Amino acid sequence: MNIPIQAAQIGSLAFTPDGKKLYVVANGIFSGSLNGFAVVDTDPLSPTPNQVTYLRFDTSSIGSVHIDLAGKYAYFNDGCGVELMDI
Repeated sequence: MNIPIQAAQIGSLAFTPDGKKLYVVANGIFSGSLNGFAVVDTDPLSPTPNQVTYLRFDTSSIGSVHIDLAGKYAYFNDGCGVELMDI
């Protein structure tokens, strides 16, 4: 299955521990200068499976993403340091 991501460059990815969401680093979202994440609904029982939503940040780039074991936070580096996002 191919799930299109509207970004100039995609990078690392991480599933939430329950496997229901996939966070994909997306730089140049919609061919623009915004960077962030494409979040894919990977729950087969969801009414919107494989739907992609975008979280955009005003940052130069995002390198990688990691989800904590509880599935509450995403940690990512943005070129200036490590950021924490409540998911």
